[in-house]
Amino acid sequence: MRILFVQRFCLRTVGCAVRATRLCEELARRGHAVTLIDFPHARRLAEYGPMRALPEGVEVVALERRATALPGNLSRIRRLARRADVVHLWKSYPDAGLPAVWGAYLADRPLHYDWDDWEPEVTRALTGSAALADLLSRYDRLLPTLADTVSAASHALMDEARRLGVPDDQLFYLPVGADSAPVLPSPGNASHSPRLIYVGQLESVQQAEICLHVVKALVEQGCEVELEMVGDGPARPALEARAEALGIRARVHFMGYRRDVAARLAGADLALLPFQDTQMERCKSPLKVAEALAAGLPVVSNRVGDVPEMVGEAGRLVPAGDVPGLAAAVREILSGLPLEREAWRARAPARAGHYTWPRAAETLERAYLTATRRERRKHEEEGSQAEA
Repeated sequence: MRILFVQRFCLRTVGCAVRATRLCEELARRGHAVTLIDFPHARRLAEYGPMRALPEGVEVVALERRATALPGNLSRIRRLARRADVVHLWKSYPDAGLPAVWGAYLADRPLHYDWDDWEPEVTRALTGSAALADLLSRYDRLLPTLADTVSAASHALMDEARRLGVPDDQLFYLPVGADSAPVLPSPGNASHSPRLIYVGQLESVQQAEICLHVVKALVEQGCEVELEMVGDGPARPALEARAEALGIRARVHFMGYRRDVAARLAGADLALLPFQDTQMERCKSPLKVAEALAAGLPVVSNRVGDVPEMVGEAGRLVPAGDVPGLAAAVREILSGLPLEREAWRARAPARAGHYTWPRAAETLERAYLTATRRERRKHEEEGSQAEA
């Protein structure tokens, strides 16, 4: 099958773009011809450096980021759509969404929409603009009704798609995946203190700041932990200042974006991955949880959205906002690690086996087949009506 995969990020510098790169790689490995849209971001590349290579076996087409480039991007995507069997749109942002929808329509190709986040709240958090969030909310609700098939990354988004009228036979559950190949711990950690790890984009302070308060509570209780923060973004300076103000700066290691995330995870003792109980968090299928489980780490997190189903018995969960509860869960796991480490390392990958990119690619194949069959039936019905 020939697949045009449309998305709006710089593939090499945005953490969540791993969903696009890994899905496309797996689809290519399964024999499909995949074309993936990229929006390179020179400033992010200069500031953070590349966090991953472009996907292997996939044709990558770079488009312009400027708003004035929208008409040209639409024309180019329409031409690419004409040679595809299906157009896949990931995320609803108009700079990629409008060309994808119109390109599929003008090329008379089925459209698959991949819904993996509550974008209005993401937009509000990143821009502070209620007007932009409201505009994107309307667009976010429109796209599932325009697509031939829809994949949703979380049960909350599955429910939202059903409320919008998407039938179950056109709706597919597509959570994140993680690479499960065994890795060795990253060398160079001379500390004998228990090492916690947080992985995520530092676009805002919310989740990462909770980790700082947990470390502060643990230190006050005599638990000499250290925390690695793997990720980067505009909130990093504020988080560094907050760690300094809490008196724990020497215990918190800001690692920036890393290409050896799996190795950093494998070298840690425990993944500390807090979430807040918001619509945005409930709609997520958190990649960081799947990656931690695949690395064999016990996960300490909150009962929010799909997290309980993902973690199962491979960690400890507390209600959202419960910093003392998170600290107590960390202490409980760390106290038993000398005897229970291998048990945790067996439980966690067993859970991660439900969340792999090959499994996700299989789901997408079913969605694409459904979309192309719907398009074929539509053409047959139109032909029958014309003959009548």
